[in-house]
Amino acid sequence: MRITNIGVALVPIAAAVILLGLGLTRAAEVEDLALIGAAVAALVLGHVALRAGRQRAAAQKESAGMREQLELRARVGECERRREHLAVFAQLAAHVSHEVRNPLSSISLNLELLDDELLACACERRPLVRQLLGSVQAETARLQRLTDDYLAFAKPRRPERVPEDLSELAHDLVRLLREEALRSGVIINTAAAASPVMALVDRGQVKQALLNLVRNAVQAMPDGGRVELRAYEQEGRACLSVSDTGPGIPDVDRCRVFEPFYTTKAAGTGLGLPLALHLVREHGGELQVAAGTEGGAVFTMSFPVCPPHAPAESHASPYTQDIAVEAAS
Repeated sequence: MRITNIGVALVPIAAAVILLGLGLTRAAEVEDLALIGAAVAALVLGHVALRAGRQRAAAQKESAGMREQLELRARVGECERRREHLAVFAQLAAHVSHEVRNPLSSISLNLELLDDELLACACERRPLVRQLLGSVQAETARLQRLTDDYLAFAKPRRPERVPEDLSELAHDLVRLLREEALRSGVIINTAAAASPVMALVDRGQVKQALLNLVRNAVQAMPDGGRVELRAYEQEGRACLSVSDTGPGIPDVDRCRVFEPFYTTKAAGTGLGLPLALHLVREHGGELQVAAGTEGGAVFTMSFPVCPPHAPAESHASPYTQDIAVEAAS
């Protein structure tokens, strides 16, 4: 332990005071001088102890800072490895999806033609055949949505932003999904906005992100429930929220729901929410999840409020594919 300069100077002074007192004073005064010397020595030791405590605290703080830096470097390294893995997967997913998409479209078209032929057929087994055909059509539609998700995640196009009313966009999506949701026992509605909630966004991409959030909410309520969409302005942001009355999201899962391929659903791809997050961030926005006040979960997209008379953005897209926003049949 290092002794400070002050401590080094005070120790001999204390000893000198004691020796001088012994040599120059009477025996009656020796005890008083000894007490003074002891007090000086105690002062020195206290100062040394205090300084040592400060040095120890500084060393502990420095050690904690080094540990944080090492942990941060480890996290950065892990993120970099994951980024590289995702880049490789993106290339593979884009290639496979392109190869699968066209045959699926052909299969879907031929299934529709076959269904039309069955309607004109007087076969006794027609109801059973049409039921089987409907199952094949449903699986084909699911595979088409899956390839669309992979393509959108692997090669998202750049947003072409124009002023949009988020409230009107929410109403439009509800009209599109209402019948689909009712078949699952889920009621979808929108909360009325006092005035237009304007944001500079790519309508197709925000609609895709909103579609993913609504479908995620519907799938979280297999026994039925309610989903509400609400557009509003808050602290200079244009917000669009999706709330449900489902079981909610446990804390342990809430921090992972936006990770690619993470899903708690047996048939889930784990791409719906990560794609929604990516699309929102491409617009300079944020997507957050929280627990609902009456149970369930609330996902909220927020964008910068569109300035008055803002011009539309236009630029060439590096990708040609469009993001699908059609509801599943």
